[in-house]
Amino acid sequence: MIEHIDKTTEMMETIVLGLRLVRGASKKIFRARFGMNIDDVYPGIIAELKELGLLEEADEYIRLTPRGWLLSNEAFVRFL
Repeated sequence: MIEHIDKTTEMMETIVLGLRLVRGASKKIFRARFGMNIDDVYPGIIAELKELGLLEEADEYIRLTPRGWLLSNEAFVRFL
């Protein structure tokens, strides 16, 4: 069975799956895939997670901090 998802769900799944990687979610790949910047789609969420110490930006990636790995579900649920 094939499940078709809308663009919003696809963007959310892309970011959550990317954050599960050590290097994080690629801003470049997100932009190429959706024609939008992660920071423009999720500005409040990213700022909040950075403020909580769960997320950081490095080069063209956003990724979980060491604290973020321990509390990853707290980060992921904000994108849902």
